[in-house]
Amino acid sequence: MKYTKIFLAALLGIGMTACSLDRTPLDPNTDTKFNKDAVFAKCYATFGVTGQKGPDGNGDVDGIDEGTSSFYRMFWELNEFCTDEGWWIWNDVGLADIRTLTWSSSNDLVYGLYSRLNFDITLCNSFLDKTVDYTDAETLAQRAEVRMLRAINFYYLLDMFYKVPFTLTVSPNKPMPTTRQDLFTWLESECLELAADPYIIQAGQRTNKYRVDQACAWFLLMRIYLNAEVYNESALGLRDGAPRYADAKQYAKKLMESSYKLHGYDKSSNTAIDLATERTADHVYYSAYQQLFMGDNDNNGAQEEAIFMIYQDAIHSQNWGGSRFLVSAVRDANYVPFGSTDTWSCFRSSPEFVYYWVDKNKASTYSLNEYQMPVALGDDRAIMASRTTAGKKMSLNGNELADFYASWSVLKFTGVYSTSKSDTLKDVNNNDSIVGAPWTWASPVGEPKWPDTDIPLFRLAEAYLTYAEACYRTGEAAPAVEAVNCLRRRANAPEITSLDDEALLTEWAKEFFCEGRRRTDLIRFGQFAGPNATKTWEGHKAGKDAKYNVYPIPAKDVTANENLKGLNEEIGY
Repeated sequence: MKYTKIFLAALLGIGMTACSLDRTPLDPNTDTKFNKDAVFAKCYATFGVTGQKGPDGNGDVDGIDEGTSSFYRMFWELNEFCTDEGWWIWNDVGLADIRTLTWSSSNDLVYGLYSRLNFDITLCNSFLDKTVDYTDAETLAQRAEVRMLRAINFYYLLDMFYKVPFTLTVSPNKPMPTTRQDLFTWLESECLELAADPYIIQAGQRTNKYRVDQACAWFLLMRIYLNAEVYNESALGLRDGAPRYADAKQYAKKLMESSYKLHGYDKSSNTAIDLATERTADHVYYSAYQQLFMGDNDNNGAQEEAIFMIYQDAIHSQNWGGSRFLVSAVRDANYVPFGSTDTWSCFRSSPEFVYYWVDKNKASTYSLNEYQMPVALGDDRAIMASRTTAGKKMSLNGNELADFYASWSVLKFTGVYSTSKSDTLKDVNNNDSIVGAPWTWASPVGEPKWPDTDIPLFRLAEAYLTYAEACYRTGEAAPAVEAVNCLRRRANAPEITSLDDEALLTEWAKEFFCEGRRRTDLIRFGQFAGPNATKTWEGHKAGKDAKYNVYPIPAKDVTANENLKGLNEEIGY
């Protein structure tokens, strides 16, 4: 129960005795006494931890390793491993099929994601069922938030599956499936209602940065409207659903004009606020973009950009699928400092991702670490390394090799705090220069393995690129270019003067790499699978069947629920 207590304290700011929570199992399928505040906290906690004990030992989802059952890690893996952004070199169960777009309904990772989302939805349904007759203002506000959390989970079912079981209550009856179009319609209606709900926290008025608010409803509306042609298509891969770009622009604009801010950007003057004290290739500096993904991103100013942030704490929310996974998977002991003593060395970029940043014929000449690379490439978002701080250089072989050094490292997330300036980071000669190792750096929280880095699940930058793409699709070139340039200015990157599909798709990659959305963007641009996809990358060749634009319902659930029989066959699985 440790993590439920932590989230309860963090979210509600109230004192609850340990015994009162310990008496209340939080499995939504368990018939027991209902503890409203504990279940409310658990609805939030499912985004940030994997079970009741943590980091392992009493997981929420059966049938899969608890470390990989995290809400964030599950959808992250299924949105990243199959794309041009990177290569997971370990051979985890089910992973090879994800990397090469050859999965089936028996895939363990697909089962894990599906089960996690449905567990979270069932938990939310349970809370809503048991509070349906409550009329006090506190509970009505909690109900609005839980509906929003449920909508977020339903969004990922919409994005990643074709037809799914759908129910808004906990019932002994096996749920019936809904079409993708009907789920889109329900989600749209639900978010519109929540945006107007007088009990939802109004945009800009929340006092706790980890709570959902009205802006989250705007955000989901913006996202589903941008992808409306995909989510409402008549057959997989056709992108023939009705476009909703005007609606996407409307909600993107609401977010851009809200009290949320691009960190390090002055909206009134359209200029970047340069937070770097030293901007040279031989010194450490932390740009505004880097600060979004650092150990103190809950209070260094980056929190102003986070519309919904997943709470992570080195002491109180330990799990193998949150920021620990994001920080440790991309490094070995040759990368210092990074705010953890744990290195997994299992995820790197693909060469194709590197070529979005540098000319293919010149890429092999780079020998830089992650502090030097943004300066050399003239873009603060280029938080990559072609060599480690200890001098180990990467190749660009790729070719599906189980080799951590077969392409550049992507080092966006770190556990280091932005308050650790270059004068606290010394090389072996006690100099500030970043050429050299080892570094001296101490974790501010005193926990050497687990980072404090919160996960910005929804951040304002997405509204800018959504607005840009929606304008571009409707022939409004000037505002599209300007919206992209806002992000490029923030990143101290050269401004652009025009856009085409490839430039826009690349801009999505540069701004949001390793944030768990690449598959969605490739599908929207027709470049993931299906008749018009022409892109190739490590592990993937063009011409894949359009069925791979969605994941199948796991075979285990089809066996357990006769109402789902035949759904996978409809789409070719």
